[in-house]
Amino acid sequence: MKILAAARHPGPAESISPVVKLLIERGHSVTLIGMRNDTPETRIHGGSATKFRQVELEHIEMNELGDVQNVVSITNAYTDAIFERFKPDRVLVGCSVDATGKHFAIEDALLSGADRHSVTSVQLVEAWRAWYPRETGVVANRYAVLDQITRDVMSKRGAELERIAVTGNPNLDRFANAVPDQRETVRNSLELKDERLIVYFGQAVSRTGTPDNPKTMNWVVKALGIDDRLVFSPHPRDDRDYTTILESVGNRVIETTLTSDEVLHGADVSISHYSTMLMKSSLLDIPSISIIHGEDIRDLRREAGGSPMTLLGGVHEVNTEEQLLAGLSAGLSGQASIIKNSLSVDGMAAERVAQLVLA
Repeated sequence: MKILAAARHPGPAESISPVVKLLIERGHSVTLIGMRNDTPETRIHGGSATKFRQVELEHIEMNELGDVQNVVSITNAYTDAIFERFKPDRVLVGCSVDATGKHFAIEDALLSGADRHSVTSVQLVEAWRAWYPRETGVVANRYAVLDQITRDVMSKRGAELERIAVTGNPNLDRFANAVPDQRETVRNSLELKDERLIVYFGQAVSRTGTPDNPKTMNWVVKALGIDDRLVFSPHPRDDRDYTTILESVGNRVIETTLTSDEVLHGADVSISHYSTMLMKSSLLDIPSISIIHGEDIRDLRREAGGSPMTLLGGVHEVNTEEQLLAGLSAGLSGQASIIKNSLSVDGMAAERVAQLVLA
């Protein structure tokens, strides 16, 4: 089969990549479209192209396929030209978060094009809060989703249940039997001995003022002990300035060129609001703290009945500075066995999504 695939943000790119690789290994022809994030316009809207390069997946960048005046308002003419050129039998796209429902970026454009050209489409929804109904009404023929919570949330937001299949997240397949086996190598590269390494994973702003990473990063900084070391892994779409906060820590902050996934192997504690990096750290049995504060994932918490990671038992949730300090002072444990069971992480999600694409 000829398959046209695309993702906009880094997370969805990571999630569709194992499926794309599997389809190529099985002899299918996959045309993969990526979106850069190194221009003022794409800075907060793209990032998938970088991920595709990191996992060594051949792809075409959007601008190579035609003129795009606005990356979140793609014209039908641009999309129709892609369908005429590649004549796909199937479309596979990621699901980049847009709570407004107004963006019409590459994922939405390909779903809309698939409908116009009578091509079966699959959208991979790899995170609980990722899918929102589109203002244009565009939908996929089939949705491959993370878990039952994602299915329920999508249904409450208007998705048709008969279109949704729970497959798991293909990007988590590698964690089925994973352990932080690079721990010694990573800690040596960071010049660590017995110090406790805390990694704070930043996030992009979802709605005005949330998640408030500068505020909660300051909580973490104030809670650091004399033998604690901090690595801050900022989100590529977060433009907020953390210089003053980090300077206040002095030599207890470690700067590194390691990727978020790499530095995770050396961590003793992982902290974020609700980043998917918390899911990864929990799957590696690293004690993980989720800061849910203020208006964080307000809609999702209402729809799911709480923060999904907490409901699944994968993290230690805190809501205040005092609770964070207490958590870091306590002997936290990893929750890998619980989260693997909750999310059915069995190494077969990419297979399940691939079968949905080919069906």
